[in-house]
Amino acid sequence: MYAALYYPHTSLRDDALLKTSLLLWDHVEVLVPSKEFRLSGGSADGDEATELIGVARHPSDEEKQAAHDRIMAIATNALPEWLAFDLSNPSLRYEVYSNKFLEKTWDALRESKLATRFQAGNFEDHVMSQWLGLTMMSILAEECAGEQKRLLTDEQDSYSALSRSMMLAMDGGSYLQRDDVNRDRLLTLNVRSLNSDGISLRRLIDLRKNEDAFLRELRHKYLAALDECIGQVSSATKAEDRAEIERVFEQRMRDDLTELRKALRSEAAGVLFSKEVLVTILAGAGALVEPWTSSVVGVGALGRGWRDYRNKRAEAMRKHPMSWLLQTKRIHFV
Repeated sequence: MYAALYYPHTSLRDDALLKTSLLLWDHVEVLVPSKEFRLSGGSADGDEATELIGVARHPSDEEKQAAHDRIMAIATNALPEWLAFDLSNPSLRYEVYSNKFLEKTWDALRESKLATRFQAGNFEDHVMSQWLGLTMMSILAEECAGEQKRLLTDEQDSYSALSRSMMLAMDGGSYLQRDDVNRDRLLTLNVRSLNSDGISLRRLIDLRKNEDAFLRELRHKYLAALDECIGQVSSATKAEDRAEIERVFEQRMRDDLTELRKALRSEAAGVLFSKEVLVTILAGAGALVEPWTSSVVGVGALGRGWRDYRNKRAEAMRKHPMSWLLQTKRIHFV
């Protein structure tokens, strides 16, 4: 899974979310109320980051229908107190763009007194209880994400809402939201391994703008390492076991970073003291050949040495998951 789908809002709203998205995903789809809706990032850098990886995603009629069926399975049964709608309590109100769902979904919710119309600017919204709104958005997000995209949210209550909707409908849904909570935590651990006070959004934007096939391969390898650990964390039933799995993962990534740095320094040293480069240095000093030949020998030998180094460096980096995060630091080993 190299892509994610974000919900419940219509923009990637903060730097932390944008940084995580730039570090991990090929792209991030954002649920929007219409095909004409334009995404924004809230700042100049945020807009640029969103332009790089954000994709506006309007649900299809088929996806809305699938969400409708699941929502009706909940709304037509005896509802728990946490789904109750109290319009008089502003702190519990939750607004949803009407166009994200079918009109018959809203008809049924209004008839059941679970939602009411609300006009907001150019779009018609519906207002309901916070938990019902998050539950609906969580269901819609899962339908739109399918099997190949991760669910991504910055609203912790959204994870709980999806879990609750699954338990209510008893549909045996998968708990993808737990994976994303774990992924963010593991990503934070890895960033600490770089002894960094933080990676700037600007640096990540520049890195992704210049991403080629090699860098994309490194990013995918890092994501695969995260997924492997997340699978272990998600299957652990005890908090102590999950903590131990995370500790081992953090240590493994620290060790991987240490070994990567050693490997890169070793390759750099190998080039500096290679026969070709030594010949170049001596030739440049006039010790082996005439001056008119030295420049030719020097360029050729140095070029071969540099190409060899780059190839060996790339080979070493492909072996280490932490190679991708290392790209976020301006570190050179030559």
